[in-house]
Amino acid sequence: MINWLLSRPLQFKFFVSTVMLVSIALLVIMLNILQVLDQFLTRHVEEDMQQRTHILAMTLMVGPAAHDTHDLHKMLGDVMEMHGYCYLSVQDLQGKLLAAVGDPDDIGSECFDGAIPLNHDGAKFGMLHYGVDTGFVGTLKLGLSRQLVIVAMLWLFLGSAMYFMLVRRLVKPLQEVTRASESMAHGNLNAAMPANLPQDELGKLATGFNQMAAALRERIESQQRYAHAVYSEQARLNALISILPVGVMFLDPEHKVQYINAECRHLWGLPEDEDYTGRPDSDLIEHARELLDQPDAFVQQVDAALREYGISPPFDTKLRDDRFVRSRSCVVPDAAGKRYIGRIWMFEDVTVEHARLHEAQSRAERDVLTGLYNRRRFEEDLERMFAQARRDERRLTLLYLDLDDFKNINDQHGHHCGDRVLKTVAQALTLQARRNEVLYRLGGDEFGILVADAEAHQVEALAKRVIATVERLRHDMDGKVIYIRCSMGIAACDPAAPPGSPLELMQQADAAMYHAKHQGKNRWHFFDPAHPLDLGKDSR
Repeated sequence: MINWLLSRPLQFKFFVSTVMLVSIALLVIMLNILQVLDQFLTRHVEEDMQQRTHILAMTLMVGPAAHDTHDLHKMLGDVMEMHGYCYLSVQDLQGKLLAAVGDPDDIGSECFDGAIPLNHDGAKFGMLHYGVDTGFVGTLKLGLSRQLVIVAMLWLFLGSAMYFMLVRRLVKPLQEVTRASESMAHGNLNAAMPANLPQDELGKLATGFNQMAAALRERIESQQRYAHAVYSEQARLNALISILPVGVMFLDPEHKVQYINAECRHLWGLPEDEDYTGRPDSDLIEHARELLDQPDAFVQQVDAALREYGISPPFDTKLRDDRFVRSRSCVVPDAAGKRYIGRIWMFEDVTVEHARLHEAQSRAERDVLTGLYNRRRFEEDLERMFAQARRDERRLTLLYLDLDDFKNINDQHGHHCGDRVLKTVAQALTLQARRNEVLYRLGGDEFGILVADAEAHQVEALAKRVIATVERLRHDMDGKVIYIRCSMGIAACDPAAPPGSPLELMQQADAAMYHAKHQGKNRWHFFDPAHPLDLGKDSR
């Protein structure tokens, strides 16, 4: 019951609670009035009966000699009929009944019993016993009670009606506030209180509500405009990021993924339909390890980038499918620049750049016509291998060869035929080269071969193989088949008596090559440091 009452509207609760309190108060007042009336009527009846009985006793006190029994009985009867007694009886001093009217035993509870002594000339001569009918008192009480109930009900009805009107007037603004609040809670920002309320506390409440609603409406509209601007900016940013040719990934301060664009998924082979939002970056690293050529080195580079607060140095990573991905990272501060709100990673496919770089390096160190290493690469390798041979006390051999009478081919058949001969010779020598033999084109029709850690008989076998290979080559020149030969000079960096510098080694090989040409061409010649004037040993 209490819970049901508490769940009712405020107006109903006010009215019911007030009516209950008023009803209880009226009930208490009525009970109190009835109690007072009962006491008053009882006291009044007692006083009235005592006065009337005293008068009756004074009448009887003229003495028994004046009245005989028959007259006494008749007097008592007349008094009983006139004054509403229940019974009357007169007894002498010995208790003898002299006269009686009515039977005390037949009287109900609505009878007041009493006795009064009878005196004559100062001497008591008997007792008057009487019973007064009090039934009229109950009837009077019942009538008064009905009147009190009618008056109380009428007052309660009129008071309740007036109170209902007052409560309704007081609660109606509160109901308006409730309806306006609920309407606003459901999204109606134009909800407002009536403006024609009296300027009491409720009127001030309505005015305050309208002001609050207007301020809230303005703030929400401002926030909506700001949110729309942010949404538009985010849409533009997402569109920009989505068309960037680089992969972009945002991480929160807990290193959990917040955003990945399509290019990032493509670079790292992430499924398009899988949502990585909220997942730790370690999951993506584990996925990337399967694609990397050197996963441990990549993890170390990532850890180094995470220790950088600013823009980390970019690092390139080779994938197993021969692609190269360049990675860089930077922390993302808040607008004030005081708080770290995440980190951004950018990944770029630099496979083409690496290919171009490799091509540029190849062009820088390779001969364009033959594809062999050029003189620049030869000089770099000679410096490095010469120093390495001296440190390791190992042998380094340089074979320096020149095509015989190559100038006649250019003069008679043109440079395009000469270029074709050079390419054919380069291809044939490349096929003959072994793991420790590096072939170079030093310029024109000159070639060089660096051989690391080879004995003299191995070098001699290589020289024979090279001269025989060049000699066997057939060249078709304008319908004619010609053969070309070469002369070769050989110089070695011997641990027992090494030359002083790489330049010296080149000079020795060059001198040996010219000696071979002077001896008839199509042959090789060893430079012997012990007999520099003899220039060494030559051979067919």
